[in-house]
Amino acid sequence: MMQRYVEDETAGPSAALSRRAFLKGSAAVGVAAVGAGILSGCAADAEEASAEAVSEFPLAEPIAPVAVPAAWDKEADLVVVGTGGGGLTASMLAAQHGASVIAIELNAGPGGNTQESSYFQIWGGSKFQTRMGIPFDPQALFQAYWPLYRNSVDAELFMAMITRGHVTIDWLEELGVPWDFDSTFTGRGGTGLCWKGSDDGGLTIRMTKKVTDFVYEKATEAGVDFMFETRLTGLVKDGDAIVGVKASTADGDVYIKGSKGVVLCAGGCCSNRDMLQKWVPTCAKACGASMASTTDMGDAIRMGIGAGAQTTGYDSFAIFDGGPDWEMFGGVWNHSLYGGYEACLRAPWLRISEQGKRVPFFDNNGVGGEIAATFQGCIEMAQPGNRTYVIFNKGWEEKVPAFSQTGCRRPITPDMPDIERVPNAIAPHNWIDGVNSAIERGWIQQADTVEGLAEKLGLNVEILTKSVADWNAACAAGADNNPVTNYRAEWLIPLDEGPFYGAKVGGNVATIGWGLAVDTGMHVMSTDGTPIPGLYAGFSTAGGAWGESGYGIASPLAVNHLSWWGGYIAAETALGLEKA
Repeated sequence: MMQRYVEDETAGPSAALSRRAFLKGSAAVGVAAVGAGILSGCAADAEEASAEAVSEFPLAEPIAPVAVPAAWDKEADLVVVGTGGGGLTASMLAAQHGASVIAIELNAGPGGNTQESSYFQIWGGSKFQTRMGIPFDPQALFQAYWPLYRNSVDAELFMAMITRGHVTIDWLEELGVPWDFDSTFTGRGGTGLCWKGSDDGGLTIRMTKKVTDFVYEKATEAGVDFMFETRLTGLVKDGDAIVGVKASTADGDVYIKGSKGVVLCAGGCCSNRDMLQKWVPTCAKACGASMASTTDMGDAIRMGIGAGAQTTGYDSFAIFDGGPDWEMFGGVWNHSLYGGYEACLRAPWLRISEQGKRVPFFDNNGVGGEIAATFQGCIEMAQPGNRTYVIFNKGWEEKVPAFSQTGCRRPITPDMPDIERVPNAIAPHNWIDGVNSAIERGWIQQADTVEGLAEKLGLNVEILTKSVADWNAACAAGADNNPVTNYRAEWLIPLDEGPFYGAKVGGNVATIGWGLAVDTGMHVMSTDGTPIPGLYAGFSTAGGAWGESGYGIASPLAVNHLSWWGGYIAAETALGLEKA
């Protein structure tokens, strides 16, 4: 799980790079690429480009590479773009082996989306798991899981993820990371790992921040040159090869040479709705919100395409439930899973479609809860209009904790251990404050009557009043006799007294599975089927880990672990290191 929340568009990664400025900069780069007449890595005059195609999704257009400068401003063996798990791993591994590294990062500090993540999902094979008696059968895992991705994942890449996934776990342990089993999501079953004690007390947000901070400190000591508040604006191409990057800093543009290559670990495009509509259309249509950073704009992917890269993983993405409808929420697309109001909206209240049909609810109390949350997201997305309506009433402050949901559905409270690792700008320390804020803003609609709530939600009044009446009858009977929903008796809380509240939700996208095509060495592949010299990518800039045209959290290939794994393999390949 990954999430970062920005309260408003003026509060972002840094004062110098607000969301508005970032979007403006991205648009300018895209327009410049189109103006140059270079689209999809092929030679074409601007006159030949369809005006309709250019204007339909302007922030999805490829970004052309730039020419080699007369002089480089900085040089290193390896240039790494992004300092989430993949970027930190690539940087640290390269420095360990004596390579000079320059790592650029849009945000004001390291960690990216990865620092907001929870556990590492690793199938087995790590030294820690082996010591704890966890079996590991790569062939059996392949046969069991590959069909779950519709057999559409590149088979060699899939097997590499299984057989080499433990490499980063072992490497991180050797650096000094104290592994333990994640107890909140996967229990002691051996597949989920986290920094020891990071989920004590049930606080699951930012569990991975201890790891990103630790590796950043190690990388700094090893001599990695980190450049923060620096935005990638172009890949420098010499013939067929990528030889460096052009970047924008507060002091102006800089050209940075990477003699052994460039590793793109800049995340995906969850916050670029143009790219979603073009390449991940089901997400754009059926998800109500994104839990990824506002900087997850996909420029690195666009630059890879502009340099001739192939893409893979079309219409593939990972979701949870309870994505607040971005239009109803004032056009706000990015929301934290821990914003308070999300815990409220993800509870087992009366949940209906716009036709008034009851919507089932998957309980996530206990081990495996993240899968239940994914199933719930699928249900919400599948309703007419791709939205589910959540209806509740007064007394929610006491009722939500009583539902006993766990993990990212569990409300945050000030008394939770290590709560200070979560800045209030990301999530309020008291979830009730988040709900009240959403009500005050009109994000969650409020009315004194059911009829009034229906009007505010845009629902047919007769449909909602009948749904509420049927619900209250079930509550009075003390049993849900609907075989489809089958709510627990303790969840049957009557809607008999106002004020009444409601909101509509869809899927909540965590990350995308579409991106640059890579081989098992994380080389970025060109449209002619060969590696682009000097260009590498880690997930989620790389795509295809979950195959084509599917959605779900894809727990066996959880994004957090894949990020670290991809960065490790990319650096290993770029430097010609012997495989661990």
